[in-house]
Amino acid sequence: MTIRELAKLTGKSYATVSRALNDSPKISEETKNSIKKIAREKGYRINAGAKSLATGIHMTIGVLYPYHHLRAVESVYTDRLINAVREELAARNFDTLITGYDTIGEDTSLLTRLVREKKVDGLLILGYEVTEQAVVEARKYTDKVILINPIHENWIRNYDYIMIDHHRGGKLAAAALLGKGRKNLCSAAENMPQFLERIRGFETEINKYPDASCSHFHLDSGSYDDAYRFGLEYLSELKQMDGLFVQSDNSAFGIMNALQDSGMHVPGDLAIIGYDDVDWCGYSRPALSTIHQPKTQVAEHVADVMVKWVMEGKDSGFRKTLDPIYVDRESC
Repeated sequence: MTIRELAKLTGKSYATVSRALNDSPKISEETKNSIKKIAREKGYRINAGAKSLATGIHMTIGVLYPYHHLRAVESVYTDRLINAVREELAARNFDTLITGYDTIGEDTSLLTRLVREKKVDGLLILGYEVTEQAVVEARKYTDKVILINPIHENWIRNYDYIMIDHHRGGKLAAAALLGKGRKNLCSAAENMPQFLERIRGFETEINKYPDASCSHFHLDSGSYDDAYRFGLEYLSELKQMDGLFVQSDNSAFGIMNALQDSGMHVPGDLAIIGYDDVDWCGYSRPALSTIHQPKTQVAEHVADVMVKWVMEGKDSGFRKTLDPIYVDRESC
């Protein structure tokens, strides 16, 4: 069945039927639903190629994540967030093209290729690693660009973004440890900018308590193996502490297991809090207390905004910050 045959069946013009099937805001919801109902009953299927040619809309969003060789074993949260974004876009009848971008040099070609070659209707760019230069380059080709969890620097205020209040996340971790009577506190993190806001928040809360102290340890990477080795290497130092804030759940698992394998008790000797709230925090022994980063909310917000921009045209800025939540389990 062609769209012209469908138009005859509905008693509407070709243009009205085309707009209704493409969810044009110029057509009332009642008319859209009526036309779509008849289309489903008659087995009509939209030709995606023809639709793209007619409307310039590909019904596809590019999702770009920071790529490096350890990402797959370091950032479980990023993987889960990407999947949540894909599911939310799929629920709105949009496809995704997912690819990594260079985090070492200043090469912006991967960031811009999808829009330069007109393969996607907009870009969702994850990560602290993206630079302003890369965003400026991408926006030469489309203004439909949303940054997800970008770096905490002033330049991002000129662009569209959604982020987590990581300063608040660090404060929540400190408050939880202090609330359990822990005073000799420390944190463990990689030397990377995405963790600085969490540490600042952690210190801010601890500084409210004159009898509390805070130390910081450096992790070589975010991998489980490196965290496990750190736990063994710094065992004597950690025995002097009674509360530890680790910047990712993956690293927290490694340190916690190393300490327990060495005879320490968690949380008896050392209370531990992670960050992210990945799926298996409840399966570790003890179950890991952590700071929950909202994945579903992030995915819902960016999918809603991006789809609205694509279907109706971009007409307003999008800048949103979400609060993390402390999840109390057995390790603290």
